[in-house]
Amino acid sequence: MSTRVKKGLGGNSQQKRRVGRPRVSGTQPKLDPVEDILQAAGRLFAERGFLGTSTAQIAASAGLRQSAIFHWFPTKEAILERLFSRGWDRSLEYFEMISSSNLPGAVKMCVCLSYDARLVAGAEPYIQLMIVPPELRQPRFKKLLQKRQRLIAYFEDFIRQAIHEGDFRDVEPADAARMVLAIDEVVLDAARVPKPRSPRSHAALVVDFALHALLARPSRIEAMLRVVAEQSQFNGDPLAGGGVS
Repeated sequence: MSTRVKKGLGGNSQQKRRVGRPRVSGTQPKLDPVEDILQAAGRLFAERGFLGTSTAQIAASAGLRQSAIFHWFPTKEAILERLFSRGWDRSLEYFEMISSSNLPGAVKMCVCLSYDARLVAGAEPYIQLMIVPPELRQPRFKKLLQKRQRLIAYFEDFIRQAIHEGDFRDVEPADAARMVLAIDEVVLDAARVPKPRSPRSHAALVVDFALHALLARPSRIEAMLRVVAEQSQFNGDPLAGGGVS
């Protein structure tokens, strides 16, 4: 298993800074005001919930006048939608790159699972909202939730491929894919302990747990983890050190 995928994702592209509305103090913002709003909203949604957070509170936390919120986002729901879409888009881009490779299905699943677990557990605070809240069940968020369904579909394809290749047990791919994503999202609860694991440690734990559940031959776990570690490093997700002999 020495196949590698040509790395196709670079760092975050630098966007042109938006001209911001004045701060409460009357000064111009040093950072992109949209970023300030998103980070403030994400932090408040995580602490108080979506319904318990007002646009006035978001504006105050971002150091903006409330009118500035509506200049960039017509509603509070639009902020929530941007938060989730941003995180899922990043994972979908990575999943698509891995899916198009000729890696074994089990490795594809683990590399993507590692990437997503690290992204959710260790990226910007607003990314940690990825456990779907009840608010996203509203009809207006139907298209947004389809992105989450695409993540599940990728996992389902990887698992089906791994079963066909003899690496995974004969399980129902659709059910297993949802369980894998659920394991991924559990890192958020774990991250709230007083001394949380590092994102890298979280990812390793999640991948190890999924492999123990799915591998047809548990004795191959260590060998599989070495392959996953190599591919994760090569494709921009340094899960662990080590290579494949």
